[in-house]
Amino acid sequence: MTEQEEFLKSKSEVSLQTQKNYRLQYIKWRQALNKDLQNSTQEEILSIVKGFTSNPSSEWTYLNLPIMVLKQFNKPINLLEERRTELKQERVCHTETYKKEKAKQLPSKKIITDYTKKLFEDKLYFKFIINYLLITYGVRNKDIDIFITDATNKNLTDRNLMIVRKTEAEWIINDYKTKGKHGIKKIVIKSKPFLEAIRTIPLNAWLFTATGTSNHIMNTSLSRIVSRNTYNELTEADYFKILIRDANKSSNTMKLMQLYSDTRGTDIETILAFYDTSEDCEIPDDI
Repeated sequence: MTEQEEFLKSKSEVSLQTQKNYRLQYIKWRQALNKDLQNSTQEEILSIVKGFTSNPSSEWTYLNLPIMVLKQFNKPINLLEERRTELKQERVCHTETYKKEKAKQLPSKKIITDYTKKLFEDKLYFKFIINYLLITYGVRNKDIDIFITDATNKNLTDRNLMIVRKTEAEWIINDYKTKGKHGIKKIVIKSKPFLEAIRTIPLNAWLFTATGTSNHIMNTSLSRIVSRNTYNELTEADYFKILIRDANKSSNTMKLMQLYSDTRGTDIETILAFYDTSEDCEIPDDI
């Protein structure tokens, strides 16, 4: 059994998507090192990762896999862990700098909501649905990968459902990034424009389908399709930053933060760390 096979076998409890990510990361490392990770020195790994990226957050992520592999084969990881400790502060400051630059480019929530209303008025219902869900609830791309149905199919627990009823739609989010921590999410939508728009999508069909077919799209296509249909091709993360910035200006900041924490499935501490563009960062002198 190869090193890759042994490593992936030890991670059989993770999702198929995570296993795929591990496999692709392993191949990248194996090709760069030109040998098994367990036969590589920590110095070699630290040198290689610098060629992968100059972004401290990305470097942090890249080091995860060699640390896991070396740990599995009882190899030293002290230098890699020391570097990750250094990266902890670097990535926080890098994130804060990025957030401030990004905040200067992002439009106001009003611009997005006006854009969304115009989509409805122009009967661009597919685009309207995407933008409405993102700017109202601050969800991720995967959350709006929905199967539209009626109450008879509400037990399809392998997918996200939009159950359309006479006066409301129940959004049951079974498949999303942080389900393991936050559980199944359920959101009831009573917006008349949304109900009108969602009823233009056939029952027992996916909102996102492969071009020219009725087949469900691949997960890897989600972010591209979503951003192609948003205001100025902004990402779902951009929309969430806009929501959080707007919440900070409200008299009900904490109430809104808790609402978005629930609908996105992200704890408030994480929201403040990575999506609150009003935060400042003091960079220590020793970095």
